[in-house]
Amino acid sequence: MVEYLCKLDEYGRITIPKDIRDDFLIDSTSELKLTLRNNEIIIGKRIKECEECKSKENLIFLEDFHVYICKECARKFVE
Repeated sequence: MVEYLCKLDEYGRITIPKDIRDDFLIDSTSELKLTLRNNEIIIGKRIKECEECKSKENLIFLEDFHVYICKECARKFVE
């Protein structure tokens, strides 16, 4: 495991070190996911997949919930 120490700037932002951004193919268009667990904030690259079945095809983004769902699962919820 590798750990980095980062400081917040005056606006509450952190900068992800360039070598990490390069390794994970993170750029200004990438979506990141923050997970709060116990006393930790875990930052991960958001994988576009259905929240229900984990499919990566035919996805719809539900803006109100900030999640992706595939068309097949969406049909199940509508029925």
